[in-house]
Amino acid sequence: MRKITQKDIAHEAGVSQALVSMILNGEPDGNRISNERRGKILATAERLGYRPRKKRKVKGRDKLFVFVSSPVQREEGRSPFIHSSLEGFYHRLYEQVHMAALAQGYSTMHYPADKIEELTRWLSEWEVSGIFWNHGSAQLLNWVSPRFPVVQLERALAREVDSCMADQEMLVQLALEHLHERGHRRIGYISKAPVTDYVAVQRRQAFQNASAAMEGVEPACITAGIAGLQENLRSSRPVSAIIAPDLICFKIIQTLSGSGLSCPDDLSLIGIDNFQACDFSSPTLTSVDLNFKDMAGNAFSLLLARINGEESLPKKIFVTPRLIERASVRTLAVPGGKTTRATKARSLIRK
Repeated sequence: MRKITQKDIAHEAGVSQALVSMILNGEPDGNRISNERRGKILATAERLGYRPRKKRKVKGRDKLFVFVSSPVQREEGRSPFIHSSLEGFYHRLYEQVHMAALAQGYSTMHYPADKIEELTRWLSEWEVSGIFWNHGSAQLLNWVSPRFPVVQLERALAREVDSCMADQEMLVQLALEHLHERGHRRIGYISKAPVTDYVAVQRRQAFQNASAAMEGVEPACITAGIAGLQENLRSSRPVSAIIAPDLICFKIIQTLSGSGLSCPDDLSLIGIDNFQACDFSSPTLTSVDLNFKDMAGNAFSLLLARINGEESLPKKIFVTPRLIERASVRTLAVPGGKTTRATKARSLIRK
């Protein structure tokens, strides 16, 4: 049987051979290609049975680093803009990983893994020096981690694998203190993630601990999502502000509008993640940025140390998040005009 070439893939996918080469060879210019086109090329290569040549060392440098992420699935009712913002969120993390590696003379490639069989076969055939892991499959990570140096990014699926993530306690603390300084005392927290999700559990626990220690705050963990919030707003003592992931905040803004209410006049919101869409929602959404730049830099150092045999026990590094202030929080009152310790010490950016 004739060997499948990149030219065959380009013809079948209806793209240029140069584009195919960028994607399959992990060239830096290929990082600007959309996930949709990248996925089409990779799927075509897999369907045709393409087997890549292994990556060569270039001038004595290490070979290829791979950023493995979960593909962003389309959900019914989600607007194209929100979907693209979600893709952009993960691509922002990859861009920071790519820049951290590039600064030290290393190349990277983004692989949004959909099927486990495809990724395991692909990794078996390429010379991969190390992996930045941002995928949700613990099963796949269990296959990868004994075979390659791996560092988890904003994930904690396996305790025996190095990880680097935002300080979950600090990001919740930043949001709470900002609301407290704006006069809010009845503050709610919403998370749609399952109780088995490490990050979700850490954030919820951080909210409970920090709010309990904050003078005058009446906390409310709303477990029923939007429906639970609507029930709370109809109660005799409704919350005046909510902390939630950005995607939930966007849904709350839509729900309030449909109910004749508005943000921030009737309910203030602080998001977590700092999606691109925060700058374009109405009102623009105050959100906590996870600080991908520091996350990527620390993860790269962890990965190099693991590759060079400098580390034995797994490490977990937490980076400092930043609160990006926009227009979704209303000032009710500032009792005593006091500024709390943490807000003085941590960064707050106004837009």
